[in-house]
Amino acid sequence: MQRSTDRILATHVGSLPRPADLFAVLERRERGEPVDERALEARIDDAVREVVRAQRRHGLDVVNDGEVGKTSFLTYVNSRPSAAASAGRASRVRSCDARRVPHCHAG
Repeated sequence: MQRSTDRILATHVGSLPRPADLFAVLERRERGEPVDERALEARIDDAVREVVRAQRRHGLDVVNDGEVGKTSFLTYVNSRPSAAASAGRASRVRSCDARRVPHCHAG
């Protein structure tokens, strides 16, 4: 973990804009369409290098991958093997939440 006694270190949390060509392939894969996985992984690696360089160029001290290899956090979570194990728990949480604030869950 990076620490500083001189100043507050700068970083960000969350997604950064993904290159359009990469996002298009990620969406195709998410829809179940065939994609060249090896080429996709290479493009993700390139995109991560690009966003890390951009973060450094803008002066961030702590950089990350900007989530460029994911279409969104929600679809990423659902694609993980643990998503199946927690599906029942998540639906219970949504149900409880829906009872508390039904206007936010109306169709």
